[in-house]
Amino acid sequence: MDFSDSSSSNVENRQNVKILECSPPGIYPIYTCWKPESLEDFCKGKFPEERLTHISRVLHFEDYKEVFDRSSIIPHQIRAETHTSLPDGYKGSWFGSTGKESVHNWYGNVSCGRNFQDFLNKFDLKYYFIEIVEFKTLSAPRFLLTTQKVPPEVDVTEYDPRQSGGPWYQDSNGQNFYTITGPRKDNGACPYELEFFLVLSNEEYKILYSMCEVKAVNHSNANSKGYRNCKKYRSGPRWDTCPSPWSIQDCQQQLENLRAEMMQAAGSSMK
Repeated sequence: MDFSDSSSSNVENRQNVKILECSPPGIYPIYTCWKPESLEDFCKGKFPEERLTHISRVLHFEDYKEVFDRSSIIPHQIRAETHTSLPDGYKGSWFGSTGKESVHNWYGNVSCGRNFQDFLNKFDLKYYFIEIVEFKTLSAPRFLLTTQKVPPEVDVTEYDPRQSGGPWYQDSNGQNFYTITGPRKDNGACPYELEFFLVLSNEEYKILYSMCEVKAVNHSNANSKGYRNCKKYRSGPRWDTCPSPWSIQDCQQQLENLRAEMMQAAGSSMK
C-alpha cells in the first residue's frame, strides 16, 4: 500500500507521511489530514487496541426527526467544514466507533447504532482508507465503506482489514479491533477515534436505518465552557447556544413523545 508522490502543488510529502490538507491560517480548530506512507507495519501490535463491536451515527434531536420521518439514514454532502481531504460534494453519512451512552457525547442527543460485523455482513461493501485527521488532542483514522463505484476524484486506497497493519483490523476469527492510541504525523501518539464514511444506495440507507438501534445519549454539557461539548453549535468559528442540552432521560422523553405523535397521526389517518 504505497502512497507515492503526487503532482498536486498543495500536497506535501515527507519521509513517512503524505500531507493531504491542513487548516487555513487563522481558522480553528487546527487540523491536518495525512496518510502514512505504508499501512503494512503502521500500528498493529504497537499500540493499545480494543474490540470494535458497534458503530453509530449521533445526531441532534432536530436532525434525527428528519431521519425518523423518512425512516432512513440521510446522506449529506462533504463541505469545507468537514475537515477532510474528500472532495466537496461527495455524498455519504459519517459513523464512528461507539462510546458509552452515559459519557457526554459532543455530536448530539440520539445515537443510531448497529453491530459492526452485522453491518459488514449485510451489504456488499468495498473498503478504502481515506486519511487520518489530526487535531490538537486526538486523531480520527477514516475509512470509506461503500457499495457504489468510487469517483476518480475521490483519492482513497483499497483497504483489507485482514492483512493491513492499519488502525482497524480483523483477526482470524473475524473479530474486529481498532487502535485506541496511535501515532501522530510527526512524533508521539494520541487517542484515536475511528470514523467511517458510508456511501450506499437510497434503498440501502433505508435498510441500514431499519437495522439500527436508536438510543438517547448524554448531551447535557453542550453549553458548558470549553471545547468538544457540542460539535454542531459550539465548534470552530461557530459559538451559539445548543437548543438541546439534554440528559439521557430528557432525550428519552422527547423520543417517546415523537413516537407517540407518529402513532396518533397513524391512528387519525385510519379513521
